[in-house]
Amino acid sequence: MALSRHDAPPPHPRIQWIPITEERDFTPFFVRHDIGALIHAAARSPGPDATAERLVADNIDLTRDLLTAARQADLSHVLFLSAVSAYGTVNAARLDETTPVVDPDLYGLSKLVGEHLLVASGVPGLILRLPAVVGPHAHRNWVARAKASIQAGHPLTIYNPNAPFNNIVHMADLAAFLVKVLSRPLRGVDRLVLGADGYTSVLQAVETLMSTLRRSAPVQTAQNGRRSYLIDCRRAMTQYDYRPMEVTAMLRRFATDPD
Repeated sequence: MALSRHDAPPPHPRIQWIPITEERDFTPFFVRHDIGALIHAAARSPGPDATAERLVADNIDLTRDLLTAARQADLSHVLFLSAVSAYGTVNAARLDETTPVVDPDLYGLSKLVGEHLLVASGVPGLILRLPAVVGPHAHRNWVARAKASIQAGHPLTIYNPNAPFNNIVHMADLAAFLVKVLSRPLRGVDRLVLGADGYTSVLQAVETLMSTLRRSAPVQTAQNGRRSYLIDCRRAMTQYDYRPMEVTAMLRRFATDPD
């Protein structure tokens, strides 16, 4: 079953969709439905409505309430979907679990606080710092926006076109990994960063989308002064058996996913 801030139809017929009310004590709900594990995927994403107040209310306060209930209900797993935004400014060529956090923005800071709340809760958990997540109906990240622009034939601008790129996760890989993690015991709280296997370039990523979609769009390139980086997810692969698609195959898969 799924708890949501939105009163929306369930994304799958086997999912029971339960809108969150003003009542914020989730313990009776967890006990009543015999909930054993929590996948915390909800968040207020960056955007025009992502005020500081809403980021705190949705990404910090609700996370704290959920983790309080998880501890009281003695859940065996809490899988917290965080974001690479928690790192803030990345000054390294490769990003992994040891990369230092440097001046994250308000969204990244709200996810970082959620991570610390999980660590402090005493509930066994796994923090997954995710880059752009793509799949059916994805639309918020730059890869999804590039796909939409190509489909519409609109011009698009890409930055650092020759920079190596694997900063993407497909929902299918993420879902398979979550199921795998739920099947193994967790002790304490660990943190992983996920990405695609291999790498391409930013320009080649866009060209892969165009060739798979069999459409083209004018592409302008620019430099934005930010350092590009590759995601190093070897720890997730070697210690947790994470098996992502190769990045070009992932982009082709996403190009054919429904909008």
